[in-house]
Amino acid sequence: MSRQPTLTEMFNQPDVVTKFLYTFGSNEKGALGYGDRIRIGSFAPLPRRVSLLRYQNVTAVSCGNLHTGVITEDGKLYTFGKNELGQLGIRKDMYVSYCHTPTFIESLQKEKIIDVSCAVGHTAVVTASGKLYTWGTDWETYSFCGCIKNYKPQKFMEFKDKNIVAVSCGFMHTVAVTDEGEVFTFGRNHKGQLGLGDDRDTARPTVIKSIKNERIVSVSCGDYHTALVTDSGQLYTFGLGTSGQLGFGGTDSFMAPCLVSPKDSKGRRKFKHIISVDCGECHTAVVTRSGKLYTFGSNIDGQLGLGHNNKILLPRFVKGLKGVKIKQVACGSWHTAVVTEDGQLYTFGRNNDGQLGLGHKRNINVPTLVHMDKKVISVSAGGGHTAIIVE
Repeated sequence: MSRQPTLTEMFNQPDVVTKFLYTFGSNEKGALGYGDRIRIGSFAPLPRRVSLLRYQNVTAVSCGNLHTGVITEDGKLYTFGKNELGQLGIRKDMYVSYCHTPTFIESLQKEKIIDVSCAVGHTAVVTASGKLYTWGTDWETYSFCGCIKNYKPQKFMEFKDKNIVAVSCGFMHTVAVTDEGEVFTFGRNHKGQLGLGDDRDTARPTVIKSIKNERIVSVSCGDYHTALVTDSGQLYTFGLGTSGQLGFGGTDSFMAPCLVSPKDSKGRRKFKHIISVDCGECHTAVVTRSGKLYTFGSNIDGQLGLGHNNKILLPRFVKGLKGVKIKQVACGSWHTAVVTEDGQLYTFGRNNDGQLGLGHKRNINVPTLVHMDKKVISVSAGGGHTAIIVE
């Protein structure tokens, strides 16, 4: 029996619904948002529409380790998946350990949400008015999201004179970018992932002064490392580097932003202008203005897409996508997904839960096309699941 729309859905339906959410991979704790259409703890190896959001145009999605956040065209936020750490933002008096259906976050109903980032135990969103909200927990040991055991979204008053435009969450840290290109970091810092020049933790958002002359336009957090892209197309990384995820050619860790500027055999820069970056647990991927994809770091499951499983310490062009113009890249914990300019989706890396969307559970170390009858607009990759927006 098909589900009937709620009154809220009926009164807020757009005139035309053209942007749909599809998910695939692990459904542990209901992270795929299918409701009772698929058993909790099972998996979906092929992309499948989240029918419970069929009355809404979906504009943005973020996959955490075991939960998912979705923004609709009217700026509303829905979450689903694991909630044992309060990462869904559901009121404490309505607490559940997980939720397998998209749940509207009522406490943010007066805000228009423009960005969302889901990690392991916390979530952060940015509003159209430049406010930052976070919620979740940190295993009860440290306030990496600025709020300890908060199930309800909490607004950061430290940014009352700033307009936040983007946010990214790592395992135990958070990075926010202002409309002026400033970068603020807070949370755990034992690997230097805050970029403040030391390894002291802080719950208070702190600006990275060493790059004050740069304007940051893209940011991404891995578990223990961070990457930034400037408006001039430069890439900075910092934090844990033991797998080569910082792209400097070694495995050292750095506590402050360092410029990644690899050279070819003739001394020329390998890439001239980066437009975006995304970080997995221990790997990193960047897209250049010309649409090329470069990856580096851990490659144990083939998540770099280079045709082998060897660790790479310097940015390496993904030859399997030669001739294909890349629009966006998303790094999950151990897998990677890219969207092309013409709306195709390629995936590679770990596939133990079907998170590559290829219909099987075998790891793949080369970019492989996910056959879709719709155009893919954007993608997000999580711990063991993937989400795409199609039209």
